[in-house]
Parts: sequence; structure tokens; C-alpha cells
Amino acid sequence: MFNWKAVAFRLKAQIDEANSQLSEFVRKFYLRGYVVHKELVASDLVSQLERAVILLEEEYLSMDVQIADNEHKKTTAPASDDSSDEEGNNDEGFERPPGDVFVKANANRRHVLLREPAATLLISSMLGSQDLVDLLRSHLGNRVRVVEAAAISVSCDAKHQAWHWDNEYEPQFAKIVTVFVALQDISPTMGPIEMIYYDGKWHRETVGVVGLGDAVVMESTTIHRGSKHSGGPPRRVAYASFMSLRGSPPDGPVYAIREQMQKTEINLDEREVVFTSSEPSTPNVA
Repeated sequence: MFNWKAVAFRLKAQIDEANSQLSEFVRKFYLRGYVVHKELVASDLVSQLERAVILLEEEYLSMDVQIADNEHKKTTAPASDDSSDEEGNNDEGFERPPGDVFVKANANRRHVLLREPAATLLISSMLGSQDLVDLLRSHLGNRVRVVEAAAISVSCDAKHQAWHWDNEYEPQFAKIVTVFVALQDISPTMGPIEMIYYDGKWHRETVGVVGLGDAVVMESTTIHRGSKHSGGPPRRVAYASFMSLRGSPPDGPVYAIREQMQKTEINLDEREVVFTSSEPSTPNVA
């Protein structure tokens, strides 16, 4: 159940803040809880990101097939006194990756965590925008933590998600801003993201019909959903979430980022992204 009074309170605070001396881009974000940034990432960089995401999808699908095959062998194999099962030898090397559990209504919605160098490429591209940096600094402060670096692929016949927010508004919680970058042109039939906002009355808007390299920038308490995919190629978006250092991490966000990257902090004056990760990189992303 949504606490609509809390939503209205948060939105009233955003409207009040938007009346201060802010750029038009930042003002739109405060008024609605989201804003569209045109051509945030250059097309050549988008191609590299899309390639990295497709490779990760293929890797996850390959693991799914191997896991299913192992499960089939377990159920059809004759009984044995061998104790290797107890030692975990049968599935060695085939731990299921953290995939579909991150998204609501996950049938035909594939979720992958970005590896290096794709994660740095994505975030560095985002921070090349002065408008976005100004927004992050205004809302989160000058130092931020990266708490998500991932991608979502939505294919045909994916259903509407339930309306939801990523976390409830509570003053003690750190603030989070998520930036979704389109990896191709997104049509109305490809399951674009929808938002609900309040400016004295409630509005619903389909904001995810955008071009390649465009971005939807969203405050994490904004009510939204992925709509149904009724036709066309898969809708792929790469995204990153930035969290303020002030406040406790809120409940609700999935913190979809590889463990070795979770403590990465960025000074927005310097905009330097350095992930420390011992995991293998994504090959052939160029």
C-alpha cells in the first residue's frame, strides 16, 4: 500500500525547492521526480555498452542451460552411495548469477550486473554532462556513492509491472538518483517506463519513449513501472544509481552492483570513477 500523504509531502518539498534558483533541467526534476536528458551518451559509446550487455545476457543464458541440465541429471541418475553431492561437487563452477530476482514481473525481463570496463564507461559517460552533475550535486551533495551499475533487457510479451517506488520517502534515509540510458531507440510498443507525478493533481506519463543514448533520470521515491512489451526488439537500458553519503541506506533498492564495486565513491568536482574489482572483465566490448 502506498502512503499517499507521504508522497504528497515529498512532492510538495520538491516543488518548494524547485522555486529556488535552479537550472531548468534541475527544476523539472524537482517538480516531477524525474527528467529526460537527451543524448546523454554518445552513439559510439552506446554501441560498446550494448555489446557488453548482450555478452552478459548470453553468458547468463548459458549458465541457465547448464544449471537446468545439471538438475535434470540429478533427477534421472540412479541412486548412489557416493557422497560427492554433499560436498557440492556436482554443480562446481555453475552458481546461478544474480539475475532476474532484481526486477518486478520478471518474466521476459532479464537483469544483468555490469562488469568492468562497461561499468566505468557508463558512469563516466553520465558524468560528462554538466546538467546531470549539477542535478546530482543539488540533490545528493558533492560526494556520492555508486550503488547500482546494471542493465535490464525487456523482450516481447513482458507484462506491465505493478506501480511501485524503489524506496519510501523517510527523512533519515539517504537519497538515491537512478539514470537509465536507452541502448536503442525505444518505441511505445517496447515496454517503456511510465511515471506518476503530482503538481497539485496526479498525472501519469510515458517517459521512456526516447532515442538511443537518451536517459531518464529518476528520484528513487518516484512512482513508476515498466509497461508491457507488445512488439519490436528487446528494450535494453543500462543504468546506474547514485546515493548521498548523508543518511542511512534505504530499504527497498536492490543495490544491483557487483560486490567489489559497492563502496565506490565519487567526488563530483573531479568526476573520476575508479572501481576496484577482482572479477573478470567483459571481453570484446569495443
